Amino acid sequence: MSAFTAALALSLAFIVVCVSAQHAGTGKCPEPPVQPEFQVAEYLGRWYDYAHYSVPFEYGEKCIQAMYSILPSGRIRVLNSGIGSSGNNVSAKGEAYPPDPTVGAKLAVSFFNATQTTPNYWVLSTDYTTYSMVYSCTQVTSLLHFEVLWILARDYNLSADVKDMVLGKFKALDLDTDIFKYTKQGQENGCHN
Repeated sequence: MSAFTAALALSLAFIVVCVSAQHAGTGKCPEPPVQPEFQVAEYLGRWYDYAHYSVPFEYGEKCIQAMYSILPSGRIRVLNSGIGSSGNNVSAKGEAYPPDPTVGAKLAVSFFNATQTTPNYWVLSTDYTTYSMVYSCTQVTSLLHFEVLWILARDYNLSADVKDMVLGKFKALDLDTDIFKYTKQGQENGCHN
């Protein structure tokens, strides 16, 4: 097999994995509005992953949660954790910061000491005490992008009213709510919430 054929096969395999895991779109990434006057201090603490688009790094996980705190540098410490498909505890540590401090709800989040300079975690809406709507978009080419949405909750469950309100807000932004994967949470699912 030639190097070109191998590279092409690898590229196609990558695209197939990405397309099956996230919402693919054509053209540039959309730019939905974000939470105005985002308050980092109020956002800190534990958030449970209530629902999300399926992404490879969360495949088969349950009991997913994120803990946000302030680092001495002023950046946000990110600790994501859950239980993997084989029952093992999994976690990832990272950092977040707003590249443009005037738009605090657009955060650049990186893990494993990687450098992220463009915002890849947009808080579209939050009330800080119940729910958070998070958006991420990766531009693959000028013709293709992949979107991921998360619904985060302060408690591992949301009331039907809050869930319907959040889904309505996503729909109003023309973001697909039909492909959400709801995260297994709670002691009945082996979580230690």
